[in-house]
Parts: sequence; C-alpha cells; structure tokens
Amino acid sequence: MSITLEISGRIFKLSSNRGTVLKINAHDFKIGMEDGTVLTIPRTEMKDPDFDVEDEVEIFKDGREFIIRVVERANRETVKARSRRKVDKNLFVWVGTFLFGWLGVDRFMRGQVFFGVLKIFIGPYTLFLWNIIDFFVAFSKAYGSAYGDKSEITFDRDGNYTR
Repeated sequence: MSITLEISGRIFKLSSNRGTVLKINAHDFKIGMEDGTVLTIPRTEMKDPDFDVEDEVEIFKDGREFIIRVVERANRETVKARSRRKVDKNLFVWVGTFLFGWLGVDRFMRGQVFFGVLKIFIGPYTLFLWNIIDFFVAFSKAYGSAYGDKSEITFDRDGNYTR
C-alpha cells in the first residue's frame, strides 16, 4: 500500500502507512515508518494522542488533520516507567522551583541531574536569573493552559514538559 502525505509544502511518499511511535514531545510526534523513514507530525495538525511511545500505529490524513490508529499497544507499564515522569504540580512549582530552585531541586525532580548541579554552581554568578526564569516557566506551564486542568505535571525521559 502506498500513501502520499503533504506536510508544510513537502510531499512524502511512503510505501506503507504503518509505523512505530518513536518520540512524543511538546511540539510534535516522531513516527518511524516501516520503510525506514521518520515522519514528524506537528501537534497543531492533530488532537490529543491516544497512543504512546513504542505503539504500532497506522497513519491516515484527512485534509489537514492526521488520523492515527493504534494497531498494537506496547507494554504500557514498562514504556511509561521508562519514558515519563509525573510530579504533583503544586509541589513542583512552589517547593521545587520557588523555594529550592537555587539548589537545582526543580531540575532534579525533572530528571535533569546535570542541569541541577550546574544550577547550584552557576546560580550565584548569574544573580539567580536562571532560577527566576525556571520559576516563571514552571508557573505558566502548571497553571496555564498546558496543565491547568491537571493535578500533575508530566515530563518525558529527557526532562522536557510533555504538553
């Protein structure tokens, strides 16, 4: 089966419309196709996903919107434990970033150990500007439209916000 996709003016011809979800982040989805190509689908062209990393999916396009159907689900418990980290948003924002951000606690909670240690040593030399920026980003993410209706913030394996 052959499928043709047009994304931002580029046309992709795929020998199959089946693939494996490789990565889900705040801006897009990366899907490894059976023919060895990687398809990047912007979040703006899809609604909330009903799939997770390592799921086998079929991809269809209806006008400007992608439709992705799960063919086979990966073992959800194993995949989620490896690829996602959930933290209570109030604990993260007020304790992790506001009170102890200067010690890098917010970065440790996200799983970014290197940046947490770096924040401890560089903070005084930058007049703690990095800490203030991290607090405002965390506050706007947690209480804004991204996680406003949720009680937890979710980070991917790299420590990035997933919404």
